[in-house]
Amino acid sequence: MPIWFPRGPNLGVRLQARHRVNGFVLPNVPPAGSDNDGPGRSGGSPTAVRPMSALPATGTPIGTGSPVATPPLPRDGQLRAGQGDKPGLAPVRPPTARAAVDPAPRTVRVGVVGVGYWGVKHVRALEKVEGVSAVVAIDERLADEPDGSLAAMGVDQYGDLACALPSVDALIIATPPSTHYGVGLQAIAAGKHVLIEKPLATNAGEARALIAAARAADVVLMSGHTFEHNAAVHKLRELIRERDLGQLYYLDCARLNLGLYRNDVGVIADLAPHDISIANYVLGSRPTTVTAWGSRFVGVDHEDVAFLRLDYADVGVRASIQVSWLSPVKVRRVTAVGSRRMAVYDDTAEDERIRIYDKSAIPPEKGSGNRQGMTYHQGDTVLPHVDFAEPLAVQDEEFVSCIRTGRQPAADGMSGLSVVQVLDAAQISLREQRPVSIAEISSMSAPAAAQYGGLTQRRD
Repeated sequence: MPIWFPRGPNLGVRLQARHRVNGFVLPNVPPAGSDNDGPGRSGGSPTAVRPMSALPATGTPIGTGSPVATPPLPRDGQLRAGQGDKPGLAPVRPPTARAAVDPAPRTVRVGVVGVGYWGVKHVRALEKVEGVSAVVAIDERLADEPDGSLAAMGVDQYGDLACALPSVDALIIATPPSTHYGVGLQAIAAGKHVLIEKPLATNAGEARALIAAARAADVVLMSGHTFEHNAAVHKLRELIRERDLGQLYYLDCARLNLGLYRNDVGVIADLAPHDISIANYVLGSRPTTVTAWGSRFVGVDHEDVAFLRLDYADVGVRASIQVSWLSPVKVRRVTAVGSRRMAVYDDTAEDERIRIYDKSAIPPEKGSGNRQGMTYHQGDTVLPHVDFAEPLAVQDEEFVSCIRTGRQPAADGMSGLSVVQVLDAAQISLREQRPVSIAEISSMSAPAAAQYGGLTQRRD
């Protein structure tokens, strides 16, 4: 099945009030990071291919948050405390408010927007998640040709998001990054819980607007950081946190393959979010400074090979990230080097995802008179047992559980924002060839963030 790609303009920067773009009716919300409206694709409203057949005649959606107008993003791009406490907007409530209102578990109807390669994986995973009463596939291509494999699974199919919204309580958005902001706002404005695949948005201004809207509507906003639900990554975090490796020196991440080239974003926005979220998760920290450099060897508009250096000043660790669409071999590896031991997480090694190397370099003691200099410790290599479960399924289970219990997911909107800020900083660093601090991104106005840090901006 082909990957869902829109034919129209970038929804993240060309929204228009109640404007129809690629089958999605967008809410009356000014675009964060843009002062311009743009024309979209007009046309009649597509109808549902196969509407839900067993919906209750009465009752309200699962989400307790009522539809609200989305609060506009301040010009400085900052999320204000209490934003949303204005006439016409639902007040911001603490994360536990949903559980306090209705502690009884309920079943959830989940729609997957964009049923390409990754979206279909979500559909299959949701079929096995406890508490999911219905799975709905939403994709504009389904208006013309229903998918036979989805029909065989008993999955209802819609070609239009607006038509599908009354039939779902939550949405998983697996469309291209340029559409995440517009589709996410439409879902949140309808009172739906939302999981948005990485990256959360194309710039920090859009990410903050999504966070503000979700808080005002009192719905769950979850970032699709799949590797934070990977048991091997959990083990790596444990090794680092419990100092089994000694003092951590650095992290080295590599995510390489031949393709797949994309037209909407470059290799950094496509691949680096995984390793940024892994580094943030295992270190329990957020980067303070980002330096990036890259090259366009084959691609015209975006880098196809890039390197990032993330400085985590509070923990005194640096992480390097290499991403490439132009490599002869597939590499998915994170190496953690410590003063006592070293560990390698290799996602391509199904039975040996974590290896712990009892190896270290030992400097000579001062005043020891050792003229040989450095000595080296060589010990055993240990392959710890990891009870592995499909991370995507674990992530979707967490999303549904948070909806049913009122918990906030660990990979929430702020987690997604932290990754988008790094991507923004990387784009500026590429353009201006200098280190960029996250504080600089945080203080940047929303229009400036879109102009200088947007992931879909072409670098000339």
